[in-house]
Amino acid sequence: MVTDSAKTEGKTITTFIIKLKSKTDDDLTVETQAKTEYSDGRVMDNPPLTSRVPRRIMLPEGIDKAQWGKLIGNAEETLTVLGKSYKCVRNESTGTTDAGKLLQTVWSSEEMPGVLVKSLTLVPAVEETTTIDVVELVIPRD
Repeated sequence: MVTDSAKTEGKTITTFIIKLKSKTDDDLTVETQAKTEYSDGRVMDNPPLTSRVPRRIMLPEGIDKAQWGKLIGNAEETLTVLGKSYKCVRNESTGTTDAGKLLQTVWSSEEMPGVLVKSLTLVPAVEETTTIDVVELVIPRD
């Protein structure tokens, strides 16, 4: 994830390493570790966080099981990441931050482990852009 703002000098780069540690019929165990490099040379190497994700959930009332988890969006688009093309659903949305309006575009694909292919967030008031790109994908062999 790269954050670049016209209001500050340099870019902040955060690298997330997300590992599937184990899976059972009931849950997944995922480890996430973040390392942030600031433009002034500081580096924050966070300890890994482990979380358990249930594989089964109670569907909210009125939700059709066949539609649960389906990606929906404003448009379809193909993005190439690490030399492979992914058929994506593109979602565009707006929101607010302390600095003002936020514009976000997210590309998701069921073909990509973790679903997220790319994200672009703009905060015009502070001329800030944050992009999230997949820079490495390792799928271990069982």
